Amino acid sequence: MFSRFNVTLDDYFYNTEINRHLSLGHNIYSRNQKMIYPALEKYILPGGALDGTKMRQDWFPQQKYDVFLSHSHKDINKVKAFAGWLSDVFGLQCFIDSSVWGYSDDLLKKIDDRYCLNKSSHTYDYQTRNYSTSHVHMMLSTALEDMMDHCECLMFLNTPSSISVEDNLKHIKSGHKTKELTSSPWIYQELSLSRLLRIQIPDRIKAGRMTYEQRSKDLRNERIDISYDVSSYLTEMRELDCARLEAWKKAYNPNGRNALDALYRLNGLLKIL
Repeated sequence: MFSRFNVTLDDYFYNTEINRHLSLGHNIYSRNQKMIYPALEKYILPGGALDGTKMRQDWFPQQKYDVFLSHSHKDINKVKAFAGWLSDVFGLQCFIDSSVWGYSDDLLKKIDDRYCLNKSSHTYDYQTRNYSTSHVHMMLSTALEDMMDHCECLMFLNTPSSISVEDNLKHIKSGHKTKELTSSPWIYQELSLSRLLRIQIPDRIKAGRMTYEQRSKDLRNERIDISYDVSSYLTEMRELDCARLEAWKKAYNPNGRNALDALYRLNGLLKIL
């Protein structure tokens, strides 16, 4: 990962773009979803155990994408429209993270129906169910981490569905007016991971006549605060609102450099030497 952006879009964007690009976004989402496999038989090893490595590779394959889109599932149509806009205007390949979340539940249901279901009572064994859930969620967590690491850019769709703002008198006295909170463990994980993943400079930037702005500190050595307060994560991300998106669109030359390079230059991540 090279860059990360905190995206806030107003109603004007959705009113003008959602109908034009939602269909394209649906297609992008469907392509993301074509990693599902309908049967478990091919994952069963000779001893009867499941091949977790093979399952993870098939259900969560690593493909090449430009942008990793993190969002609340409640905003699924908004993120699809945004992905369609990024594809239509800039030709960027987007990975929508919720396309994997849903399939993890499908995979878990298949495993539980086969290995955890008590057929006489039609109930699931509690301990076995917890064991299967931990494995599937670990596969999902590792797969999303790999996907984020291989994507050049993270864009987090910041909406009331994904982030709630909490006023806190104690924090106001200490100079902090609000807390930005999320109830989604997946959003929390993705935002926290975005600070820890290695910084990878794209080859075209290494080879070109541009340099990137070094971060002021080594984020990989920072301690993870294990809570759902994501204020600090969002503060470190570059802001990307409708005005900046429009400026990016105007600055982009389809016959020129990579579309993300135009975005990086506008945000001070790149400078011409």
